[in-house]
Amino acid sequence: MNKLIKEDQMNLENRIEELEKQTKIQRFGIFSLGIMLVSAMLLAMTSQSADSLTASSLTILNKEGKPVISISDEGLAFLDAKGIARIAMGVNLEDKSVGLAFMDNNSAPRVAIGTNEAGEAGIILIAAGMREIMSGSTWPAGKKQ
Repeated sequence: MNKLIKEDQMNLENRIEELEKQTKIQRFGIFSLGIMLVSAMLLAMTSQSADSLTASSLTILNKEGKPVISISDEGLAFLDAKGIARIAMGVNLEDKSVGLAFMDNNSAPRVAIGTNEAGEAGIILIAAGMREIMSGSTWPAGKKQ
């Protein structure tokens, strides 16, 4: 009987020793995770933010992942829900003119506003098969079209 009690006592001591080892390992693991978390937070807080962004084109998407704004070397376009350009702004590098156009549902320009390198400006209404210049004079005053 004494032998059985001693074996039970030894088993109990072994189990306690094993649990103590596991507890030490767990404490070390939790401490290590805490150190890594604090280090990551400190590193994130000290990282420099970008001063500039360089890209050849940029497309901004809405919450559904559809493009709403497109910027490229051709210009800037605001797109509708179907992805069709409705407002466009750009620079023509050949004649150095700049312009802004408002488009219909088919992305065909209907109103165009622009100016050229000489400073001449104009506004054009474009309907089906018809172009109407809003003003015969251009800005600055004194220049005629």
